[in-house]
Amino acid sequence: MRKQFTIVLALAVCSFGVSAQNTDIEALSGLIFNFGNPGARSLGMGGAFLGMADDSSAAEANPAGLTALVRPEMTIEVRNSKTIQTLPVDGFYDPADASLLETMDYTANSRRAEISFGSFVIPKGNWRLAGYFHSVLEFENEANALFSQNQFGQVGVLGIDFFLGPNGPVSPGQCGDDCTEFFTLPYYTAVNIDLETWGLATAYKVSDNFSIGAAVKYQNFTEQALSFRTDEGLNPLVALAQTSDDDDYTYTVGFKIGSPRSKFNVGGVYKTGGEFEAPVALGEFDTNFNIDVTEVGRPTFHVPDVYGIGISYNPTPPLRINVDAVQVDYSNLVDDFLSIYDDIRDDPDYRREDVTEIHVGAEWFFVNSRIPWAIRGGWWRDPEHSLRYAGPQTSGNQVAASILFPEGEDQDHYSIGIGFAFTNLQVDAAYDTSDKFKVGSISAKYVF
Repeated sequence: MRKQFTIVLALAVCSFGVSAQNTDIEALSGLIFNFGNPGARSLGMGGAFLGMADDSSAAEANPAGLTALVRPEMTIEVRNSKTIQTLPVDGFYDPADASLLETMDYTANSRRAEISFGSFVIPKGNWRLAGYFHSVLEFENEANALFSQNQFGQVGVLGIDFFLGPNGPVSPGQCGDDCTEFFTLPYYTAVNIDLETWGLATAYKVSDNFSIGAAVKYQNFTEQALSFRTDEGLNPLVALAQTSDDDDYTYTVGFKIGSPRSKFNVGGVYKTGGEFEAPVALGEFDTNFNIDVTEVGRPTFHVPDVYGIGISYNPTPPLRINVDAVQVDYSNLVDDFLSIYDDIRDDPDYRREDVTEIHVGAEWFFVNSRIPWAIRGGWWRDPEHSLRYAGPQTSGNQVAASILFPEGEDQDHYSIGIGFAFTNLQVDAAYDTSDKFKVGSISAKYVF
């Protein structure tokens, strides 16, 4: 049995519920991003809002819903989020026993107290015009997977041992004379990603019960992602960086059937995702720790296209029940995938499945109170859509890619919310939680 080292770098980026991957760098591995509708009201109902869409957040959610507004309206939202990034860091890889592989959770919080959404809507006859800002994605995290320290102060270098036989990976006990042992090298990784939108939306009321809408959006994408690998002595070996500061124009179209007085409202929307160039550079250290940097390629970060349909049912005046089905084309994220490894580059078989999210939520408004208020609750299912390596496993890098990019798990989200309606002002708050992603929101709308 021979022992070798392998250097493997992995990627998984954009939640809205988006990840996005277009090169294999650990900085973006194990991340879940969600691209959902803005506003605490929507969040409190599990994001189910396409059929309802009756306030100024509809400029982004479903612009056709803007026709429900009869007076100028302004909305501002602040969100905080927490994402748990899980990375495999140590232990042994046995295809038949996943418990031998040790993972570590790295928790990242969004920047605090920043405006995540703002809009202003002007009604004019059958037309509505809105301008808005939306912070679609904001994530910053770092993971130190170089070494661990036990309770006695002893330091151990992190890394995963795995064993490759003639026909693929085997367990440690099955490794004989024709088997090679590999060891993934320790790494440090960091990432900072932002995706911001400035949009201009318009809607037209075709009839009392039918409206159409559209939005043109300018999007700016910035990214700084770094992975830094060392040898067993923690001496630097290689660094991989992906950086981007690019922009694109996208659009949204939507429709809505029904009116605020209808028991049933139906809404639908289609949103295109921006495409952003994200160059990748590889730096290799020599024995004197000097680094030689080479650009490996310029893959494209393609934000998923989204389309969905929603139903809003008003069985009794205080109660609204909303159900949305949303298709997210996560496969867009691997349309232009780049691997830095020769044995994977020609056929980078990384996959991400398109999924259908189901969102269910309800709102009960206490209109007879001195200050009218509402309670909300919701649930939505985020099907597994993590980046995974599905190619051959005949080399060390290929097996390591399958270890670092395994199949993920479905996530169930639960949400609660509350809102208070004053004369011209409505204030809403909501919280959404799942095993890997948590977000809190406060929004306020003012009607002129």
